[in-house]
Amino acid sequence: MREKRNLLVLICVIISLLPCNKTYAYEGSRYNKSTSVERDPSSIIKVSTKEYPFVIVVEKSTNRLLLYKVDNDIPLLLKVYDSATGEGGGDKQKSGDKRTPEGIYFTTGVMGRSELDKQYGIMALPLNYPNPVDRLEGKSGNGIWIHATFKPSVSDYGYSKGCVVLSNADIINIGQYVRIEETPVIIFDRISHISTNKKKRMADILTNIIMDWKRTWENKELDRYMAYYSMVFRSDGKDWNAWREHKRRLNEQYRKISVSIDALNIFTYNGIAVVSFKQIYNSDKFSSDGFKRLYLRKEKDDWKIISEEFREPDISQNIKLVSLIEEERQKKETKKLVATPERSHKPKALKSESQDIAIEQFKAERSGDRLNITFKLTNKTQNGKLLSGRLAIIGKGINAVSYPAMRLRGDEPLNYREAEWYSIRRFKIVKGSLSASGLQTVMVIVYSRNGEILIKREFYAREEKTQG
Repeated sequence: MREKRNLLVLICVIISLLPCNKTYAYEGSRYNKSTSVERDPSSIIKVSTKEYPFVIVVEKSTNRLLLYKVDNDIPLLLKVYDSATGEGGGDKQKSGDKRTPEGIYFTTGVMGRSELDKQYGIMALPLNYPNPVDRLEGKSGNGIWIHATFKPSVSDYGYSKGCVVLSNADIINIGQYVRIEETPVIIFDRISHISTNKKKRMADILTNIIMDWKRTWENKELDRYMAYYSMVFRSDGKDWNAWREHKRRLNEQYRKISVSIDALNIFTYNGIAVVSFKQIYNSDKFSSDGFKRLYLRKEKDDWKIISEEFREPDISQNIKLVSLIEEERQKKETKKLVATPERSHKPKALKSESQDIAIEQFKAERSGDRLNITFKLTNKTQNGKLLSGRLAIIGKGINAVSYPAMRLRGDEPLNYREAEWYSIRRFKIVKGSLSASGLQTVMVIVYSRNGEILIKREFYAREEKTQG
């Protein structure tokens, strides 16, 4: 009996020493290590935007902000940031409840430190709360931002009055991945997940709906067109009947209507789908070019449009965001030089090209005024050990440009830490896009984790392919 008891105690001790079943996120990952099964965030259904394919996800229950890059509709976790959210629990309902709203939102602008009270740190990115769905549900309030804090860490900040709070350093870091009015910010209490097959089915269904909606619009099939709209529809102060009358008058006024849809993105949350895309509208009397968002809700077995929004592009806010980030980075670099002049993030010189990693299948393709770069970064180590570091793509010509956006001195990055992160055991398909204007050559620089240059290769900026 005593031997059995001792054996039971020993088994319990062994079990207690085994690693617990936690989920770990790492850069470039879409895997849950506790299950080894692909599990994508349930809200990221389809992302076709190539230039800025980033999605921000906030999980209130863990006070984390997660940054995803979507490649071929696969969300890859790039970075995780500590954050603070509202003091009140649950979804925001009204002004003053100190809750952080839950749903799908978009940034509407940017404010720098000169426009903000000190409590909001060096930068703020306002969100479009209440969005059309919130208004239909009778929710109220405003002034929901992602903003910074001068506190030493976000944990020192405590709770917000409903905003999402990041450290000063982190909001600058994440700002480089944001396009105003385009980058979605999806706020969960706790992130839910979806299987790849279910996500693809949903993407196909919603894409087909949108493309048929577009065809009925172009063909002036008013009854079929309005069948895609819910009876609770509201937009621009119009209900379903007023919207139908508005479209009837336009159909009579215009002889021909043409609608072009590009960069279609689909996000879902709690039974709501948000479909965003670039829309070009042409008729014999009117034309427009901008961003359209359709808000859909499932009614019985059919998805119905409950609201829509259209925004003409305003590049001024994106220019302002880039300028503010550059201004804050320069201030930070100046402080570093004054405090520790011997410290530098300048990369170490290339002695000889590394044999452990290689650039293969380089391809440059022009699309309009962009040069799209694709290549395979391959791990050449014998034992397949994990290699990680950063990489930059520099376009050289009349003016030097970079992917990702980096500060350059001539055609060299000032700080290798601004380059894109990689982590590979076998290979990584790298995709980048540069302004093609005046480009003559493209240089790819691959750094180790500590900034040593492993590879520095230059290619012609014409359409070409190479094996290595």
